[in-house]
Amino acid sequence: GAPAPRPAPEQPPDGVERPARGRVRAVAVNALWLGALLAVAVGFFVFWRGEGRVDPRLLFQRDDASPVSAPGQPLIVAARMSNGIYETAHGRLIFVRGELQARDGVASPVRVRVALLDGERVAAEMEGLAGAVPTPEELYAVGSAADAARLARGIAARAASRAQPGEWLPFLVPLAEVPADRRLALRVRAEPAR
Repeated sequence: GAPAPRPAPEQPPDGVERPARGRVRAVAVNALWLGALLAVAVGFFVFWRGEGRVDPRLLFQRDDASPVSAPGQPLIVAARMSNGIYETAHGRLIFVRGELQARDGVASPVRVRVALLDGERVAAEMEGLAGAVPTPEELYAVGSAADAARLARGIAARAASRAQPGEWLPFLVPLAEVPADRRLALRVRAEPAR
């Protein structure tokens, strides 16, 4: 004796796939589409965090850090930025303060440029170095743009001479003689000082 032939497994009608194979294929196609959608979303996120500059290091930022360096410069981010009005012996001044971090480090001081914009026009501008901030007494003595510039030079002498990778450096830039009664936009940029 020859073994009895086994009955052929039941085949679904033509054009109908087995349910298990169809589900596996559907899951695979959905996974591919989900991966593509996720890649597009990550791309938009990197573009948005980099203000138009695509830099994958921006994916791993924490806090409220945002890039303030120009394209082509070392990546410098700012966090915990705020501005306000400070009453001085001679009137009022506007200040901008925060912290900067050069992600890969910078072998020189970090210059912070603050501008108040009236549309596209610069209404007021000042710069300082990160790594040192003025005392309340120093701010209180500011009465003019010349005083603010003199204060910035004094702070520069105390500022950090370099930015180590990952190190947060404080900054405070005062702006004296600011136009009043206007809605002004704030722009902060940072770069190596040398």
